[in-house]
Amino acid sequence: MQSIKSIELYCTKIHSDFSIVDHAQDTCASVSNKDLLATWPSMWSSHVHTRHLGDLKFTCT
Repeated sequence: MQSIKSIELYCTKIHSDFSIVDHAQDTCASVSNKDLLATWPSMWSSHVHTRHLGDLKFTCT
């Protein structure tokens, strides 16, 4: 089982990754506390950012 500290460091790294991309694309929208950020090892992609639209609706960005 992972410690709370290791999970916190992992989440901070994910937020940092998305911050770098948003800054490079000059995106003004910040991550909301209802957005879902995820990472996984893959050859085609490694990150996904879904923005909460309301209720159970999300959109991928």
